[in-house]
Amino acid sequence: MRTRYFKELPSTNDYLKQHADTLEDPLLIYTGFQTKGRGRRERRWASERDQNFLGSFLIKDVHLDPFKALVLASLTLIDTLSHFGIDASIKLPNDIYSSGGKIAGILIERLVQYETATIIGIGLNVNERMRDEKSVSIADIKGKTTDVETVKDKIVERFEDYFQRPFTELFPWFRERIDFKNMTGYYDGRRLKIDDIDDKFHCYSGSLRIPCYEIDFSMSDEN
Repeated sequence: MRTRYFKELPSTNDYLKQHADTLEDPLLIYTGFQTKGRGRRERRWASERDQNFLGSFLIKDVHLDPFKALVLASLTLIDTLSHFGIDASIKLPNDIYSSGGKIAGILIERLVQYETATIIGIGLNVNERMRDEKSVSIADIKGKTTDVETVKDKIVERFEDYFQRPFTELFPWFRERIDFKNMTGYYDGRRLKIDDIDDKFHCYSGSLRIPCYEIDFSMSDEN
């Protein structure tokens, strides 16, 4: 996989959206600092300079369903963290948690000018000491810094491996790493306990079967 480093960008996802026509894929771009980093719902993703992994993958020539992209990115991060001795779990819809805090986030976007193009943005807290009790980094957990380039290399290695595997193989591993014990969301004005998920991205709460994208998981973060 090609990789390209930028000292600073407004946003890695936005760069790929603006320049996709001239870029060959598969491609990972990553940067030491984002001036306009963002997550889901346009929430700002703030990060200290050169302390964390901030990157985005561009896939143009292979159809990648958004759910499969989420599964692919989640497992890539889970495996990468495991390599560095950190146990992590998946919190729907797009976060990775460890030691009670958010350690990574995923932002998946489609390119409307292509039938198959997908951008997979990843932010992983590596060396920044997190001041927010809801967030955590590798350095917070391990008590020491880790070379960000080494983290990047492991992310690329795991992404390439999982990218070659069929979804039927990936989904059971993804499901096993979801923290259902602490999974809640809001749907139709009600707070629901999420018990399970299927390979069509439906969430289950008791006898209810609901498309996961219709559940507001962000409100549960605020309570």
